[in-house]
Amino acid sequence: MKVVNKWIAVASMVTLGLVSTGCGSGSNSFISSVQVQMTTINGDPWVNLTALLKTGNAIVPSLDIGLMKNGEVVGRIALQQVFGATPGTQISIGIDTAKAAGLHELDNALPNGNPLPIANASQGVVLGFTIPNTNAKVYFGFGNGVAFVGAALAMSVFDGVGHTVGNAELFIPFNIGSIAGTAGIFTSATSGKGGFGVFADVSQAIGNILPRNSNLRMAMSALDSSASQAYRFNTVKTTSNSNALKIQKAANKLLKDGARLELR
Repeated sequence: MKVVNKWIAVASMVTLGLVSTGCGSGSNSFISSVQVQMTTINGDPWVNLTALLKTGNAIVPSLDIGLMKNGEVVGRIALQQVFGATPGTQISIGIDTAKAAGLHELDNALPNGNPLPIANASQGVVLGFTIPNTNAKVYFGFGNGVAFVGAALAMSVFDGVGHTVGNAELFIPFNIGSIAGTAGIFTSATSGKGGFGVFADVSQAIGNILPRNSNLRMAMSALDSSASQAYRFNTVKTTSNSNALKIQKAANKLLKDGARLELR
């Protein structure tokens, strides 16, 4: 079933450039700017990842929806089309770190069932929040003093290439300024389980709020010492070069042709 408001961002296989805030040398042909911030909502510390993506001619409807667990809002995800001198799609992910720290439902898989493109994410806790009535997910992962935020956005427009190449991932790491992470495309032989993913290290921001976030601080300290290792964002290519080229071409065509990018 499709949701009424759907959103997505597709990347051709380029390295995403992130900056702590604003734009400049960290920008590239797909992303204009990224921010990682901490805010406080109703007394709870939230970590927020915001990116302005250059989505070409693609049609990206707006969305603003809460992420629910156990009847409570533990996060939000939003998408807004931006016009003007720097047009694109603004994607915002927010996680209530105090509430998330008390959850125990682990999810270390992309919608296609393959592991997240983060080498040592499974050494800590990875929580997945499904966007209602879709296969798309938002993730919050944390270890002992480390954390990341990301999204895997499943969409129907990748069904064609997924049926051709099967389950595959193409992710390229980035490391600009104080932010590291990875971004790319995942495909699936099953309809509605391929799409675009982006993951960013938010350890520095989380570290600044640990003194006033007892829930997260205790959850982190309870983990094994191996969970204190910094996240490793390596190049991930789980398919042949010829299939990788097919995925690239499919993504480029979607942006050029003004495809409607709908979550599934």
